[in-house]
Amino acid sequence: MCCIITSFLKCAVTLVNAIIGVAFLLLALAGVLLKSSNSFVQKIVSAVLAKAESNATNAEVQELVQFVMENTTSIAAIFIVTGLVCAALCFVGCFAGCCGCACVLKIYAVMLGVLMVIKIIAISVVFASERLSTDFIVFAMDKLLEVYGQGNKKATVLWDLCMTVGEPCCGMDKPEDFKTYPTLPAPCCGGATGCTATSDTIVKTPCRPKIIKFTMENMHIVLFISIAAVLLEGALLILTVTAIWLKAISPV
Repeated sequence: MCCIITSFLKCAVTLVNAIIGVAFLLLALAGVLLKSSNSFVQKIVSAVLAKAESNATNAEVQELVQFVMENTTSIAAIFIVTGLVCAALCFVGCFAGCCGCACVLKIYAVMLGVLMVIKIIAISVVFASERLSTDFIVFAMDKLLEVYGQGNKKATVLWDLCMTVGEPCCGMDKPEDFKTYPTLPAPCCGGATGCTATSDTIVKTPCRPKIIKFTMENMHIVLFISIAAVLLEGALLILTVTAIWLKAISPV
């Protein structure tokens, strides 16, 4: 019975590490593609717009793609560094399980435990205050609104989509937010090509609640994925510690 448990733990530690290691390599690859591949980013943008049932034109999609590629340097760097570091750690655990090196396995268990603590702290800091993240997105959209229709195509396209996807809205808090006021852009005009502050077709619903709702929904998705990753690493740590405790890996 002991031999069966020993073999199972050895295979489980090796297999799980290999699978997670490959997943983290794919994460690093996604970071590289996020900054270097126009087609990769376009597929992501198109999928998001399709889910939102947007009728964005090809020109608008391309503007969004360029906006994403120009403003995701930090996210891409996080993906690359996190992916490579965690993949390297997983392959250390995979090597320890395959070669039967108890010393390497113990070092791996300590490093995995430290990494879990760091991730838990990071998740707690990032997601402790949802308002902090939503305020950042609202601030960024406010800055884009200031240059709407003033030669900045990316800001104009992004706000046009924000105002037309889902329930129509106009401005961050009111139509007067636009510098062109009292002349308003088409998305504020209820289907008309243009209107003024005195028109009866003006959309008066603010966009701030929509932006906050979108941000929070996507934050929750990221939070669930992060928690799932920590739980998986926790299970792996338990397997590793159990293997060491049972001396499943023979010391060199």
